[in-house]
Amino acid sequence: MQYIKTYGEVGTHAVSLVRTRSGLRGDVYQVVIDTPAGQVGPVGVEPATDDGMFDADRVGMAVIRTLELLARRSGDFDVA
Repeated sequence: MQYIKTYGEVGTHAVSLVRTRSGLRGDVYQVVIDTPAGQVGPVGVEPATDDGMFDADRVGMAVIRTLELLARRSGDFDVA
C-alpha cells in the first residue's frame, strides 16, 4: 500500500487516498478513513488511472465534507 495524500481531518478521523494492488485488476486508488483504532475499510475504490484519481478525489472530498457537516450536528452523532 502506498500513501498518496490526506483530504483532511475531522475530530479523530482522517480521510486519505492510498494506492494498492488489487489482484487481476492491477493497481487501484482507495479512499480510506483513518481512526486512532486503525483504518476503516475503503469507502471508495477507483482504478489507478488519471480518471480514477479524479473520481477518487471527488469521493475523498465528499466524505470529508460529510464528516464536517455531521460534526456540526448536535445530538446523536459524534465524529470526535
